[in-house]
Amino acid sequence: MHKTLIVSALAVVLFASSASAATFVLSPARIDTSSGQEFSLYVSVNPQGTKDYTSKVVLEYPASLLEVKSFSFGNSWMALAQPGYDLIDNTAGKLIKTAGYPKGFSNTVVFGTVTFKAKKIGTAYVKVGANSLIYNSSNKNVFSGLPTAVVGISAAQINPALPGAPAEEGIGTTEPSANVASDTNAIESAPAGKASASMLDTIVSFGKQNIYFSALIALAVISLIVYGVKKSKRKKIE
Repeated sequence: MHKTLIVSALAVVLFASSASAATFVLSPARIDTSSGQEFSLYVSVNPQGTKDYTSKVVLEYPASLLEVKSFSFGNSWMALAQPGYDLIDNTAGKLIKTAGYPKGFSNTVVFGTVTFKAKKIGTAYVKVGANSLIYNSSNKNVFSGLPTAVVGISAAQINPALPGAPAEEGIGTTEPSANVASDTNAIESAPAGKASASMLDTIVSFGKQNIYFSALIALAVISLIVYGVKKSKRKKIE
């Protein structure tokens, strides 16, 4: 009988403890990126049955692999910017952010978004530190669990220009425009026109020269005929 009561009491205690435990959630839990790239990690608070009002998250990460670029709180959170509650230390690899939720929350809410930059190849683990806090309506810390996100960092990808890729408009183009083509045709047709005109002038000039030459021959023949007639008449007279 006594053993049954003890077991029941322990079960109640354990159930109460688990029901009152709140935790942070990191998403996505697995991230694949490349060196030099930035990515976002979302931090949420899951009250798991409690109504909570204040949260303090401590994130630990390898400073040799990751660098925090920025942090932004989710909606309705009121940030606490005090020493020990607000920190970004990329040398030690630690981020601390604290804020209150005035009306409290009983469902999972986004606490904030962390933007990281991957520095070099490797596997980085972003962990929620044991010094994190989640306070309920009784100002009791109900934080539990140490969630972790895994970041796989590969070598930066280089995308060389594909051979035969079309050049950008106005850069490296060699095809003449329609105006240029028409201008070229005009230039090429000009010498042909000049040659035709020159040939015509030559033909006309040659024709004129033939007329003059024929006229001279005719005059010479007529002169010879006249001279012969006169000579024959003189012989008859004599």
